[in-house]
Amino acid sequence: MRKIYLLIFVLLSQYSLYAQESPTTITGKVVSDSLPVAFANVVLLDWESKKVVTGVTTDNDGSFSFAVTPGTYSIKTSFLGYQNYESAIIKAESGVIHKLPLINLKEDGKLLNEVVIETTTKKPLIQLQSDKIVMNVENSVLSEGNTALELLEKAPGVMVDNDGNISLRGKQGVTIMINDKKTYLSQQQLTNLLKGTSSSSISAVEVITNPSAKYDAAGNAGVINIKLKKNARNGFNGSVNANYGRGRKNRFGSGLNLNYKTGKYNFYGSYDQYYRGESETFTFERNFYTDANRQTIDKVSNQYSVTDEPLKTNNFKAGLEYDLSERTFLGFKVNGSIGSYTNNSMSENKVRSSDNSLLSDALTNNHNYSKWNSMSYNGSFLHKFDQEKQEISADVDYTHSRFRDNALLDTQFNQTPVQDAYQSTRRGMTPSGTNIFVAKADYVYRVKENLSFEAGWKSSFVKSDNDVQYDTISGGNWIIDRGTTNHFIYKEQIHAGYINYKQNFGFIDVQAGLRAEHTAAEGNQVTMNSVVKRNYTQLFPSLFLKKNIGEEHVVQLSYSRRIDRPDYYDLNPFRFFRDPFIFYEGNPYLQPELTHSVEWGYSFRNKHMINFFYSTTSDVIVDAITQIDDTNTTILRSENLSTRKNYGVSLTSGIKLTRWWDANNFVNLYRNEFSGEQNESSVATGIWSYDLNSQHSLKLSKGLTSEFSFQYNSRSIYSTFERKDFFVVSAGIQKKLFSDKATVKLAVNDIFKSRRFYRTMLFNNINMKENINLDSRILNVSFTYNFGDQNQNKRKINIEDDETKKRMKN
Repeated sequence: MRKIYLLIFVLLSQYSLYAQESPTTITGKVVSDSLPVAFANVVLLDWESKKVVTGVTTDNDGSFSFAVTPGTYSIKTSFLGYQNYESAIIKAESGVIHKLPLINLKEDGKLLNEVVIETTTKKPLIQLQSDKIVMNVENSVLSEGNTALELLEKAPGVMVDNDGNISLRGKQGVTIMINDKKTYLSQQQLTNLLKGTSSSSISAVEVITNPSAKYDAAGNAGVINIKLKKNARNGFNGSVNANYGRGRKNRFGSGLNLNYKTGKYNFYGSYDQYYRGESETFTFERNFYTDANRQTIDKVSNQYSVTDEPLKTNNFKAGLEYDLSERTFLGFKVNGSIGSYTNNSMSENKVRSSDNSLLSDALTNNHNYSKWNSMSYNGSFLHKFDQEKQEISADVDYTHSRFRDNALLDTQFNQTPVQDAYQSTRRGMTPSGTNIFVAKADYVYRVKENLSFEAGWKSSFVKSDNDVQYDTISGGNWIIDRGTTNHFIYKEQIHAGYINYKQNFGFIDVQAGLRAEHTAAEGNQVTMNSVVKRNYTQLFPSLFLKKNIGEEHVVQLSYSRRIDRPDYYDLNPFRFFRDPFIFYEGNPYLQPELTHSVEWGYSFRNKHMINFFYSTTSDVIVDAITQIDDTNTTILRSENLSTRKNYGVSLTSGIKLTRWWDANNFVNLYRNEFSGEQNESSVATGIWSYDLNSQHSLKLSKGLTSEFSFQYNSRSIYSTFERKDFFVVSAGIQKKLFSDKATVKLAVNDIFKSRRFYRTMLFNNINMKENINLDSRILNVSFTYNFGDQNQNKRKINIEDDETKKRMKN
């Protein structure tokens, strides 16, 4: 409770400070030919000195606002390819909201080829848009030196657990996209990908809680779209970066980005390498009973593990964009990833009787070494028809990846009163390969200014081949363990088509969509000669209603139906051993989840939003634990549970406390309810939980900025698991150097080392406690230098960015 009181005090202090200053508010909207202009530069100038007071970029609907002290000002607005605009004098009085007339920008042909930006403004850290929340991390201090997975932990409403599972507003089942494209990865492979991607290559993270029919139907909790950095400036330019971090182990990385644009051609390429050292401690306590009602304890198992987990990655990309004509554009890109990951763990497992006498003492050395290489190729096309009312785009992607994992599990059982000392040794080899082919096409027809249609088709073909081979030692010789060895081949085809209708009726905006997806999948257990097939077609409707009340108030209502298919890792029935007593196995009979979601929202000036949400999911996929008391064995596997309900309210607020202090606060109050049958027992759990996220940006002086953040996650449940609460505090500072061409950043993540995962379960004959001490307190130092011509020229189109399908590392 002291943590909560502290946060409330901080937040109230901010609002109190904000209220005491009674700042003047200046608001406006930038348009061009009655259409809103997003991301235009708006600068507030002191009327007397003409010096820049502050600057912002317009929101998605073209709006902007300033909170300033009373005085005389003027507004200067600029946007690439348009004439600059400067307002007349603005006399700002204390406590008064000054609403400016519409600012209508005019095109300037001279600026279409070259634009000189007179002032430097950057996007705010958090942007609230009508359909998503955007976290602009490109210039963030706290983003440096992290992995992409660690960066997601800072996004509003997002939580990442110790295994890399990502949840949004208390719900698992999030679809991760990179540059608007789905990553066809299992959970384990996605975790490796995000751990191997440096945050220095990311420009923004978009959180979309209720996507339209244009998006893949996968992801019943929503979509998180990771936008990678893209350079499209004229001439030859680029950047170099390096970073160093220290937690329990060292972390370091470096990268090079190059771009050359001339005439109709744009060439680009990049390379980055990253090393992440990591060490964690793990405790696992299990009680074993003589009866299923947990009345009499038979024995207790206490396990303590220490891990050493170095990860090395090398990522590269190269691409070409060509303007075939004024309205036709082509692009080609290639991405590659080579990496390795080692997990060395030393684990001690002591089993004692109810009277505390030692029954078993096992010391396990678990060594896993993984390496992979992946190549991805993409071709893209875009054509705009006359008058730009219609456009058609297409993308073709092919990815081939290979993965190999070698594991050695060696356990020494020490002598106890009831058994003699002996040794158990197991080795495993997991060679696998994955091929992915994806083709898609989209068509847009803008019938008139307030009416448009979208339609598209997408087909994906996936083949994953995993050959798991386990051997054990018998009589001094290696012999194959046929009970755990398994060759598994998975094939999947998904064919989808969609149509979207958008119209503004004046009093309301309507978007209605329908997506159809046909899935054909086959899981072949070659070793066991067992084949499981899936063949089904599903419809996914969506509806979005938006009502503008004046220019400052917006209400919205949305509905969508979505699906979450089990990934390849969960379907593969091979076993992954933590030690001889604990292992994970897949389930080839998993069914996909289906979710209905409804959301109602209200926003004020696009700065303050409140959303009420409700969803119900059938056949929800959960982690199920089976405990065999006689052999002290615990088995973890994914199973379908009947239903999950998730409902609650979220509040998001962006506040300018002073001219130099911006605060963004997010509060999420939700309830998860699970019901169904698991291990032949009824499950009925439910609890209210809440998350708090407060992020602050401070402009200390010219070229010197700082950030700090506070995050709190309360106690929560997932099926039969209960997770304890935790909080995280981080802070950092950055300095611009060499005429703003270079940036130095210093940051500390999880200052108080309070981010731990403590889970418990009391279900059937299971009474377990799990505590993972993460390597989360990291000191990061980074340096970035930009060279070449840094003036940005106007891009004609928005072709999808790079790094489209680093899909399969396993």
